[in-house]
Amino acid sequence: MRLGRAVPLLCLVSALAAAPLLARQAAPAAATQDVASVIDRTFSAWNVPGASVAVVKDGQVLLTKGYGVREIGKPGRVDDQTIFYTASVTKTFTVTAIGMLGDEGRLRIDEPVAKYLPAFSAANTEPLRQATLRDLISHRTGLPRADLLMFSGLSEDEVLARVTRITPVAPLRSRFTYQNQMYLGLGQIISRLSGKSWQEFIETRLLAPLGMAGSNAAGLGHPPSGAPGAVPHALSGNSVAPVEYVPRAPYGAGGVNTSARDLGRWLQFELGDGTWNGTKLVAPQVLQAMQLPNTIVQPTIWTPRSTFMLYGLGWFLSDDLGRKVVQHGGNGEGWTALVWMLPQEKLGVAVLTNMHNTLMPWAIAHAVADTVAPGPVPARDWTAHFLSAERARDTAAAKQRPQPGAGKLDPGRWVGTWTSPIYGDVLIGAGSDGLELSYGPNLRATIGPLGDDAVATWRRSDILAVVGPSMLRQATRDGVARLQLVLGGDTLEFTRSR
Repeated sequence: MRLGRAVPLLCLVSALAAAPLLARQAAPAAATQDVASVIDRTFSAWNVPGASVAVVKDGQVLLTKGYGVREIGKPGRVDDQTIFYTASVTKTFTVTAIGMLGDEGRLRIDEPVAKYLPAFSAANTEPLRQATLRDLISHRTGLPRADLLMFSGLSEDEVLARVTRITPVAPLRSRFTYQNQMYLGLGQIISRLSGKSWQEFIETRLLAPLGMAGSNAAGLGHPPSGAPGAVPHALSGNSVAPVEYVPRAPYGAGGVNTSARDLGRWLQFELGDGTWNGTKLVAPQVLQAMQLPNTIVQPTIWTPRSTFMLYGLGWFLSDDLGRKVVQHGGNGEGWTALVWMLPQEKLGVAVLTNMHNTLMPWAIAHAVADTVAPGPVPARDWTAHFLSAERARDTAAAKQRPQPGAGKLDPGRWVGTWTSPIYGDVLIGAGSDGLELSYGPNLRATIGPLGDDAVATWRRSDILAVVGPSMLRQATRDGVARLQLVLGGDTLEFTRSR
């Protein structure tokens, strides 16, 4: 991978001295049993329908195993070949693919993205026109999240063009601003330079050579044909229920569907030297560069013993009692995934679940680490810790969610077409249950009053699971009526066009 100014430094780093990796090697029976026991205990404490786990240590697969059911109320059990959606764990595949192209001399990550993507040549600001591939990969463009565009029905080219017209919330390279559409751009670069779609490149250049035959990169709701797939779930009131979702096309921020058995191979590869069964897939410097810091990130509930947190190239980096942690989670509509590694210990843990936004994968990863690579302090009750953190997080979020009040909304104030140059049209009109909001081909909400504001309650359970009900506010500025839609942590603004 051509890393511009970083290459001389990286060349000083010795390549890992691992022997050619085997797809699966024998593991000590006692270690495997200990790992299986701690995962069994952890899983049983959580209200999660199903999970599948892979553990790799010293180049060996210690365990791949399934737990629970693919769908609540149905008999199908999860095993290590059950397919789950990985959401943002996909980013690790996309950056590895970028590294492969750099290794072949087709790109340099410290060159402006505008050299590879026309949309960035017409970006809204001069700094964004100067953004490099490294900036996109490490989430330091200054652009806010724009995930509503995933439901717009627009083409990839149009989505990317609109994102580059968003006003940044921070100067280029000044701070971490997680932005999924930048990985859409990386996927387009892969396609332009390789002559293959992002999906085809990931499947033929990574999944197939690594023997991940049960996986694909076809996007949410498109598991491999004939493979047993898990069903996504989320909390509905006080119970767990399947969520309705709309399948999405594959893209670089979240398109890989895989199993624990196959993720065991991914862990072996990412902890290795860039070869697989004696064949080089990428230079070892590429994998090591991915695990070097680029952007400062605030520590989170995922990193309970960290004094710092950073983002590398497709990986979050932190410390844990003096040891380096390399990980990336994925949280989609009813799914949570995690790939978690202690490179110095040659330990990797991958957890796939069919439950929205659960902290169980982090509890499993820490408990496994305490079992097979114990640190300098006694083992901790990670189940109790992360259950407590999850309850506190969910309680705080519930208190902040708006709920419709009594009374009726004034249709004359809300009904109409509201337009944004970035997000397009939001339509508000009369429906069978009062006022309704619609966006794109699939997003619908009922609207209820809340004082002078309104609350949009999304009809699809996946959106409710991710963002909950959304506030709708109105403001007048420069004599123009404006509709503000609060989606997650973002406030999106529209003006009335008719």
